[in-house]
Amino acid sequence: MSSIRDKFYLASGYAAGFCIALIMVVILLQIVGRIFGFIIPSAENVSGYALAASTFFGLAYTFHEGGHIRVTLVIQKWPAKARFVQELLVLLFGLGLAAT
Repeated sequence: MSSIRDKFYLASGYAAGFCIALIMVVILLQIVGRIFGFIIPSAENVSGYALAASTFFGLAYTFHEGGHIRVTLVIQKWPAKARFVQELLVLLFGLGLAAT
């Protein structure tokens, strides 16, 4: 049973990536269209729907992988103490924003 579920989560990750690529293609077509004098009807709607879909598909995949929706490329290389201090500062900043 978990194997099927794992496949759904992986498919969700691929779907999120596809939606992000779709946004890129639609935006590029809009740019090229404006240069050559034509418009793409409903391009904003398609981009908006693809953004919502990529968000929710990405959330499912990230939750399954045990990740957090943030950029970890920098802090994953830091030592444990530096990462703790950085995360503490970010949490205090978030707490300050939420309290105001």
